[in-house]
Amino acid sequence: MLLLTIFFFLPRQPTIAVTGITVDLGGGAVDSRNPFAGATARLDVGLTITNNCWYDLAFQSFVFKATNENYDHGNAPFARGSHNTSFVVPSRQAISAMYPFSVAYEGSKDDDFQFAKQVGLICASSMLRQDAALKVLMTVDVQFEALGVLYQLQHVAAQESIAC
Repeated sequence: MLLLTIFFFLPRQPTIAVTGITVDLGGGAVDSRNPFAGATARLDVGLTITNNCWYDLAFQSFVFKATNENYDHGNAPFARGSHNTSFVVPSRQAISAMYPFSVAYEGSKDDDFQFAKQVGLICASSMLRQDAALKVLMTVDVQFEALGVLYQLQHVAAQESIAC
């Protein structure tokens, strides 16, 4: 009986899956004095969160970061965002949601504008109805509570694609 009780209360990490990243064409701006100095845009990331525990999990916050090898050699994120929205994922269930996050392009972190050129080519290809997408490394940090204990979980999706 003791073993069964321990099995029941043993915390299991939730599964966080990135289900897609899309460009929000409604938001964004370019530095009008020098378009290569900086620009902003908004992305939406889709997540599916699966609770593998036999009890509810209370999620507190998410932090998103997206990097690309051509932007600051992959060291700095070109897109980031955070959400401090509390919600509960019931035991042994999954939920799906979309979260916005911001692109903050700085030309100084883009050697020879390789990242900007890559994004431009991908968007031009998309307009010509060709399959093209930007490959990014997506990091999602999640903070959640289980049975009164606060946990920090980092989920890295090896490669995700963003299409224009």
